[in-house]
Amino acid sequence: MDLQLKGRTALVTGASSGIGRAIARQLAREGARVAIAARRRANLEALAAELAAEGAPAPAMVVHDALDADYVEAVSAQAQAALGPVKILVNNAGIARTAKIIETSETLWDDIIDTNLKGAFLMSKHVIPHFIRANRGVIINTASDAGIVGFANLGAYCASKGGLIQLTRALAIEYGDHNI
Repeated sequence: MDLQLKGRTALVTGASSGIGRAIARQLAREGARVAIAARRRANLEALAAELAAEGAPAPAMVVHDALDADYVEAVSAQAQAALGPVKILVNNAGIARTAKIIETSETLWDDIIDTNLKGAFLMSKHVIPHFIRANRGVIINTASDAGIVGFANLGAYCASKGGLIQLTRALAIEYGDHNI
């Protein structure tokens, strides 16, 4: 399938494993220049080596903390400096931890909400001005049916993914007229 991504720059958070890793690999296979971002350097290095072995354009690797606003801005700047203007943002960084609501500590709640929702907010906030100037951009937020249906022992995760779904809708309404 030709997604017409050749030469376009994509920034994928949570790229060190699972869905993020698969997304980064597919984008690279489609010819996109990929900036891979996550907390685990060793996993990013392994993915970069795999992509290089497959002949994909060399990815830019960024070890990042999706919850630090200044650092998120630096991640976006690093990706753009290495590969050119980001045209596609994939907010995939996320965590899930099981616990009944009454057993969920405030720290656990904050970790899940911050990683899954605040991280996507911050990354989007920092790429949208670039997308507006270009009058074009794509933001893909990895949500879950847990954000719609709800599941036992995953209250914080469900809340974070429900919030992410609504953030996605709000972004589309606010920036659709800029082709985002």
